[in-house]
Formats: sequence, structure tokens, C-alpha cells
Amino acid sequence: MAASTTSPPDRSFRVVAPVIALCWLAVFFDGMDVNIYGATMPHLLADESLGFTSASAGSIGSWTTFGN
Repeated sequence: MAASTTSPPDRSFRVVAPVIALCWLAVFFDGMDVNIYGATMPHLLADESLGFTSASAGSIGSWTTFGN
């Protein structure tokens, strides 16, 4: 049986660029939770009626890794 020869798949920039863009967007939005946490937590800690402490803020910050 003769071995068939096939040409390699087309991997031009036009084909790869959308994949790279989607990967970049995924990484960008994956980091948004930490960004929002950092922007809102000082305000939550300042409002004493919510009952947040530095310890609870640290725990929530640690959990942001598992929230995705």
C-alpha cells in the first residue's frame, strides 16, 4: 500500500489570529475578578455595617483563584 502524502494544514496568520485573540480575551476576563476585588474591598472594609474584617477580606481574596 502506498503512503499518502498530504499537505500540512494552513496555519497562516489569518487563520491563527482569531485563536490568539480568543485566548487573550479569556486570560483578560479571567483576571477581571481579582481586579474588581481589589477595587471594591477597601470600600467594603470601610463600611462597618457589613462586618468585613481584614481576615475575611484575606479569605475572600484567596478564594478568587477558585472562583473561575
